Amino acid sequence: MIALTHTFYSLPRMARTAILTAILLSCLCSQGLGAYFKYIDDNGNPVFVDDKTKIPVQFRNDAEKHQGKYDHLSHDERQALYEKQRAEAEQDKALELAEEKLRKEQARLKEMTLPVTIRGNQVLVPVRIKQRGRSTTLRLILDTGATMTVLYRSRVERLNLRPGKKIRGTLAGGHISEGNVVELDQLEVGPFEYRDIRVFVLPDQGNTNGIDGLLGMDVLRNHPYQIDFDNNLLLWDHDR
Repeated sequence: MIALTHTFYSLPRMARTAILTAILLSCLCSQGLGAYFKYIDDNGNPVFVDDKTKIPVQFRNDAEKHQGKYDHLSHDERQALYEKQRAEAEQDKALELAEEKLRKEQARLKEMTLPVTIRGNQVLVPVRIKQRGRSTTLRLILDTGATMTVLYRSRVERLNLRPGKKIRGTLAGGHISEGNVVELDQLEVGPFEYRDIRVFVLPDQGNTNGIDGLLGMDVLRNHPYQIDFDNNLLLWDHDR
């Protein structure tokens, strides 16, 4: 007897599909199993049986008879058809898994690619800063000579950063400037996120020409990268 009750419909959709597939394939392979009957039970659920006598009397008049699609085939022909369909189903499943794997890999590669602005030898990286419910996106020069990420004060004034300890920093050309260490709630660059990261906030250094600070080795040392100068891209090393 093949019966699907309300318990069947409580299963996840994929499980129901697998069960139905197994039922249909077993019907296909069973010699002599052809027509089947369908009726609706008191709960409104369809029930399938292979013999009309298995239908409760009160449902028999409204039951539907369905002729087997492969009744005209011999047992060997049904078995061959079953094997063919099983092989096709396995191929479809393998293809589906391969496509899903490819989609995930493409998404991962896209996530590891960051568009940047290149001015000569300067690489300007978009960096998102979040502080006490406020956020802003800055353009920081990628600077492997900076041990600490630097933000220019005027660019982050709207975030109401709380100035911390005063320190002196040596900038390009040997210029020494005094600023404050500030702890940010969050700094995001590409797919990477830093929480409670300390940065160096300095007064603006003359005409910054759209530059909001420096992205230092406190961030860069953790994530190997390459610069694609032809396509204006920063490529994070996705193998690490």
